[in-house]
Amino acid sequence: SPGSAMDSPTLRHVLALRHVGYVAAPAAPHGPRGPRSGSRPRISSRIALVSTATSLLRPSRAHCGRAGRAGRAGRAGRAGRAGRLASAAELRGDAWLEASNFPRQLWDLTSDELEKLREEGRVQKQARAGKKGWGLVRINVRAPEQVVFACLQDFQRYPSMISAIRAAEVHRAAGSAVRCSYRITKLWLEVPTVHQVEPTQGRVTFDIDPAATGLVLREASGFWQVRSNRGNPVESRVVFRVFAHASDLMPNWLVEYGARKCLKRATAWLKPYAEQLWTMQRRTER
Repeated sequence: SPGSAMDSPTLRHVLALRHVGYVAAPAAPHGPRGPRSGSRPRISSRIALVSTATSLLRPSRAHCGRAGRAGRAGRAGRAGRAGRLASAAELRGDAWLEASNFPRQLWDLTSDELEKLREEGRVQKQARAGKKGWGLVRINVRAPEQVVFACLQDFQRYPSMISAIRAAEVHRAAGSAVRCSYRITKLWLEVPTVHQVEPTQGRVTFDIDPAATGLVLREASGFWQVRSNRGNPVESRVVFRVFAHASDLMPNWLVEYGARKCLKRATAWLKPYAEQLWTMQRRTER
């Protein structure tokens, strides 16, 4: 009859679960041998058991509401953070740089530093922790990317471009790796260096052999990165990044002074040299 246990919604749900293999089917109330005694109580007990279990497993409306609000809040928070990061990267224009193991405060520019970069074309920042130091220099160069990159990878001509380098010798080039020796300062100290030239990345890296400068440096490495200004293709945005670990014999005040002076001397040459070279190239093309 319509009011029997077989027609109840709960039992229909149990039979549906049985169809997909979740709950064993109750014995049929009628079969070839006629009605089986005790079948209806067993069906009712199974229905009660499944009904109780499903009610315990079913989350409450309050829980669903909290979970939904938390999920929406999490998605909104992630979207907001992604938007802020994208905006910051667009402002700084350094999303293509690797920031791992590098002081975060060096990446961000204040409004005064942004104004200085626009007006003077150069901003220098550095940070130090004990004998370890990091430096970052941003340079706006009024020359195309290929002109600036050609200057950076012309190691043999470094002495004519960089005043601190007295002589340069290219020993070996294997693939993208170039091994060089530089003589620096009036004392002609030898600095063996390994460069990696990555044209597709617009990057020239350098690693200084600490065996040659062990009394001063335990480690020194970094890179130049060149990118064309999207707003003006005949201008380039250059970043110079360096990490140095000074010897324990070096006093802290000398480490600070040397880092500031060396960072400026290692980068100040690029802007005037590349811009002058670009001006000369345009004149010859006319």
